[in-house]
Amino acid sequence: MSDFSIEEKSFIITKENRIDMQKGFQCSAFSTAYVLRHFDKKVDGGTLYSVMPHKMKSGYVYPKGLYDMLRSYGMKVKYCRGNLNT
Repeated sequence: MSDFSIEEKSFIITKENRIDMQKGFQCSAFSTAYVLRHFDKKVDGGTLYSVMPHKMKSGYVYPKGLYDMLRSYGMKVKYCRGNLNT
C-alpha cells in the first residue's frame, strides 16, 4: 500500500513538445529532455546524453543517472520501483 496519493493528471504532458530521434541506448537522455522541455528548459537529448551521469559501459543509464540529471536542473525527484498501483 502506498503512503502517498497520486493524481494521474499530474503525469500527463499536454504542452506542445517535440520528440527527437535517438540512436542506440540514449532513451534515458531523450526522455529526460522531453520532460525538461515541458518545464521550459531548452535542452536536447543528444546533448544530455553526452553528459548523462551513471552510464554503464554498454551505454545504458542507471536510474540514478536520470535522478541526478533532473536534480541538476532544479527538479524535485523521487523514483520508485513498481507501477502506479503498487
